[in-house]
Amino acid sequence: MGQRERERHQVTRLTNTCEGSNGVAVSNANSAPDQWSFINLTGAGATMAFDTSEKHSGSSSMKIHMPAGVVSQAYTSWPAQTSTAVAYSRAYFKFPVLPTGTAPRLLTLLAGSTIGVYLRLSVSSGVMQAYNNAGTLLGATTAALPINSWVRVDCNVTNMNGTTADLAAHFYSGANLETNTPDTNGSIVVTGAAIPSMAVTVRPGISANNTATSDWDYYIDDVAYDNATFIGSSIVSGTVLVDYGGFYRLPTAAERATTITYTGDTTPDANRSGKTGYGYLYAKPGDHWITTTGSISRTLSAGLVWVTD
Repeated sequence: MGQRERERHQVTRLTNTCEGSNGVAVSNANSAPDQWSFINLTGAGATMAFDTSEKHSGSSSMKIHMPAGVVSQAYTSWPAQTSTAVAYSRAYFKFPVLPTGTAPRLLTLLAGSTIGVYLRLSVSSGVMQAYNNAGTLLGATTAALPINSWVRVDCNVTNMNGTTADLAAHFYSGANLETNTPDTNGSIVVTGAAIPSMAVTVRPGISANNTATSDWDYYIDDVAYDNATFIGSSIVSGTVLVDYGGFYRLPTAAERATTITYTGDTTPDANRSGKTGYGYLYAKPGDHWITTTGSISRTLSAGLVWVTD
């Protein structure tokens, strides 16, 4: 899914699907499709590893463990991208419980060592807060981030000039998770905010010293950065057409009714085992989706979709 998402935005978009073997430490080399260039993990007992028990899509996410009473950091980053007047970022999070101790950062937009803006999770109220490099509170949501369910968070700055920028940060959960409609009272919107950076990359994770008063685990998945276009959901949607040797038609109602969906499936050959008579879809740039086998298809809202022949 991350690969197909990236193919639609080859020039501007970076994505990381947080796919890996359970318990294996996250590294630059084993991250994909766009590898991290930097991973910072400090503090005795702090870990960042792939975890298959929790995932937004695919087979795994990144699990971050913050040990109690230890000053720690745990974050990843991509190389600096071309400087433009806009920067968009997105990640999916799952917090089994609210943290205790220092409020952890979620997403940080920056250029070099100069932070433009970062989002953090309040340990007292669970709301999302936005701060600039000086530690000035730029705004906060009224609603709290959901606990123990996946939530999509974005942090977007436009009209950057190195001194100010327009900030729009949101979270999406439940029925809103894959839509462009934020949760009620789940937005921070500030025009002309004091953001002293022409942000060129994003750091997902806890990018400042953090001391939890009790052990805390949480999960990150499907991270993205773009320096031109709003990102939105990692779930790609489009109109699926039936491929019959070069001409295409829409599926019939009967065909649509027999379609089976597997969200975030990245290993179609393995998953085809035991499903003889099934084909799979792949995405190509644009809105049209074509079957590889000439099998039936439908409008989809997932990665690969299995359909009966």
